[in-house]
Amino acid sequence: GDSNGAVYIGEAYGHRIRKVLGGVITTVAGNGGMPNSRADPASIDYQSATSTSIYGPLALAMDPDGTRLFFSNYFSSIAYVDLNTNLLKHVSGGYSTTDHQDGQASQALFASIQSLFFDLTGSLYIADGGRVRVMPEDVVSTFAGAGQAIGNDLRANVSSLEALVAICGIRHSNIYFNEMETFTIREVQLDSNILRTFIGQRFLSPSVIPEDNVYVSNSTAAGNMVACHYNSFSDTFYVSEVPIIYHT
Repeated sequence: GDSNGAVYIGEAYGHRIRKVLGGVITTVAGNGGMPNSRADPASIDYQSATSTSIYGPLALAMDPDGTRLFFSNYFSSIAYVDLNTNLLKHVSGGYSTTDHQDGQASQALFASIQSLFFDLTGSLYIADGGRVRVMPEDVVSTFAGAGQAIGNDLRANVSSLEALVAICGIRHSNIYFNEMETFTIREVQLDSNILRTFIGQRFLSPSVIPEDNVYVSNSTAAGNMVACHYNSFSDTFYVSEVPIIYHT
C-alpha cells in the first residue's frame, strides 16, 4: 500500500496492476494485453504504464519513499512504475529464464520471482524459486538458498530452500519468508546470516487444522501456508494457511 491508504493488486493473469482507494479500482500499469513472450524486458523503459503491455505482475513492493511501485515482469525480471510520472522502467532480469545469476542488476538473472520486499534502507529482497536474493542499489546477490545443507542454525547462503512464495517482513533484525513446500516459515538473522524455522515442522502438515488460540511455533505442524505478512505496528504475523487465515 501507500501513505494514502491505497492497496495495490497484481493481476498475474490479467496482466495489470490495480489500485484500490476509497472503494474505487483504477489501473496503475498494464493494458490487459500479453506482450511478446520473447520481448526484451527493457523495451518498456519510459513507456506509459497504462498503455504498455506487462506480463504476470505477481509480486509487488513499494519503495520506502512511496514513489515507485516495483513489480515482477515475465516472472523473471523486475521493473517499476514511477507513480509521479506514470512511466515504466526495467530494473533487472531477463525474460523466461531459469538461471540464478548474481552481479550487476543489468546482468543478473532470475528464475521464478514470487515475492518482493523492501527494507527501510531501500534494499530489495526477492523470493526467487528456492533462493532469497537481495539488491541494494544496483547489485544482486544470493542471500539465502542455493546450497545443499538442510536444517536449523545453518548459514543461510549455504542452505537448501524449497519454493519460496512470500517474504513476510523484518522483525528485530530477522527477515521471515514462507517456504511453502516444506510447510514452514523460516527466519534469518540479518547480522549473522543464520537460518532457523519460525513456524511449522519441515515437511510435516497436520491432518487436522488446529483450532484458534493454538501456540504456533517451530514445534507446531502447520498446513499449506501460501502467504504471510508482518505488521510492525502491532507486532503481529498474519499467515494464510489453506483453507484458513490465522495470526500469531
